[in-house]
Amino acid sequence: MRRDRGRQLDDVGPAQGTLGKETPALCWRRKIFPSRRDVGWLVISASLVGQYQQDYDELYPSAHWGIYLVLVQPYTRNFEMWRCPSFSGVYTVRACFWLNNASGCDQVRVQPPPLGRVLTGWVANSDVFGGWDNWPPKSLVRVQEPAGTVILAENDNWPPREGAINDPPNNFPWTGQMALTPCRIAAHATYHSRWNVQPSRGAGGRLGPHHMEGLNLIFADGHAKWQKVFPEDCHAWVPSMPAGVRKVTDPTTLGCNPMNTTGTGNSPTGQWCGNN
Repeated sequence: MRRDRGRQLDDVGPAQGTLGKETPALCWRRKIFPSRRDVGWLVISASLVGQYQQDYDELYPSAHWGIYLVLVQPYTRNFEMWRCPSFSGVYTVRACFWLNNASGCDQVRVQPPPLGRVLTGWVANSDVFGGWDNWPPKSLVRVQEPAGTVILAENDNWPPREGAINDPPNNFPWTGQMALTPCRIAAHATYHSRWNVQPSRGAGGRLGPHHMEGLNLIFADGHAKWQKVFPEDCHAWVPSMPAGVRKVTDPTTLGCNPMNTTGTGNSPTGQWCGNN
C-alpha cells in the first residue's frame, strides 16, 4: 500500500545527498572524471529506490517490462538520471505491470516518457527487485548482505544506441538492456562479448564495461563503486543463494539456483526464482 510520497530528489547533488561522500565517478566522459552533476545523478538513482521503498511497504519497484524506470518518476523531475553519457541505449517501457499482464499488454506503451522510450545505461537486478515474468515485487528484508548485493549495474547496449530514440512512432526500439535475472540465466550477470572484455560468456551477457573496461555498480545499501570485474559469486546477485556455491562466470553454471537449471515463467526454475 502506498504511503505519503517522499520529497523529490531532482536537484540533489553529491554534496547534498546522503551517498555523496562515498560515490565514485560514475559516467566518465572521454575517460575523465565527470562533472558534479553527473555524480549527482548517481546519488539520485540510488536514493530513488529507497524513497520508493519507504512509500510502498519496503518493496522494490517491479522490473516487469521496465516499469521500474517509470515507478520512481514521482520522486524526480525527468528521466535523465537513467542515462549514462558514455554509453546508453533505448528501452520502450510497456504497461503490463498496470494491466495485470493481460494479453497484448506488450504492445501498450507507458507514457510519459514520450512513446514509452527511456534512454538508459543501467540494468536492474530482477532477482532483487522482482517482477520478471510478472512475479510480484520483492521485499528489501530478503537482502541479508546489503553491502554485497547488486541492485543496479551498467548495461549492455548496442548501435544505434541513443539514436533509436528517433525511430518511427510505431516502432518499439530496444537498444539497451534494462533488467537481468542471473537466477534463471547465470550468464546475464557477465559482459556481453560485443565489448571484447573478459570475463564474458558470449551473447548472453547483459552487463557493459562502459568505463575503462570496467563498470559501475549500485548495491542494496545505497553505495556505488567502479569495478574492473563484476561480482562473480551468484550470492551477490541472488540473495537466496548461499555464498560460495556457484559463479556466474563458470560455464557449467546454468542458473544461480539450487537446481542449476535455466527456465522462465512457471517452470521449476522460474518458480524458485520468483518465490525466492
